[in-house]
Amino acid sequence: MELRSRGDAWLRINYWMLSNISLLKKWWVVVLLGLTIFMIVFALTNILLYVIASPREETLIRSFPQTMLGFTAMRNTITPAPLNVGKPILIPAAGSTSDIVAKVTNPNKQWLAERVTYSFSVDGQETKEGQALVPAGKETYLAVYAEQFPAAMGTRQITVTIKNVQWGRMSKNSVPLEEVIKVDTPRYAIVQETQPNRTVGTVTAEVTNNSFQGYWQVKFTVTLFRSGSLVGVNTLYIDKFLAHSKRVISVQWTPGPGNVDTVVVTPELDLLNANAVMP
Repeated sequence: MELRSRGDAWLRINYWMLSNISLLKKWWVVVLLGLTIFMIVFALTNILLYVIASPREETLIRSFPQTMLGFTAMRNTITPAPLNVGKPILIPAAGSTSDIVAKVTNPNKQWLAERVTYSFSVDGQETKEGQALVPAGKETYLAVYAEQFPAAMGTRQITVTIKNVQWGRMSKNSVPLEEVIKVDTPRYAIVQETQPNRTVGTVTAEVTNNSFQGYWQVKFTVTLFRSGSLVGVNTLYIDKFLAHSKRVISVQWTPGPGNVDTVVVTPELDLLNANAVMP
């Protein structure tokens, strides 16, 4: 019975299809025509969207460099860029010792490198650690003084390692350090001493605290140049630098470098540190 019923169903279906074959052909044509119209409309729509959106996309692509510049500026506002450290050099000092010096630049206009911890290595021998402050957007020198190393043949391998940087963000209303601590034109002179027989180079300069606050201690880095080449670096400190006061600083080199044509005195003071201010 089941086979007979299935056969009857197929016979009825086939009979209906043969009886309505003209109607089925019409529907088949309608379906194909509908698909064709859909594909044509789809293609035309995409072409139209491309024509309309193309100028906007080109404008967006051209704006990418400006967007990246804006992102870089925003990133520098949120997080500081790394310090740029130059190649370290050895400068002969008193006796058989040497000073090791490397220029460091802070590229951030809104970030003060409050405390930079560093060390040098000469032919694999590491020096003691040093600490420095690098003002926002300024440069100074990392240095360790009077280091003694075994004699070496050929070129020495000197490296500098920045071990840690403590950053402080400057506000838009922060007063530049050069307006707080003013340095008059420094003077350099060499004196030949006979007892003992040596040459002493001395830098003197008048410095002024222009602020309404006194500071417990202000550091000054003094650099000497000969024809653009660094030939001497030294540091000194002024304690209890009172508001609206003037002091004369003096720092010496033995032996004193000759033919010095440029002297730079750079104050270093953490204006973000409330403990640096005298009550």
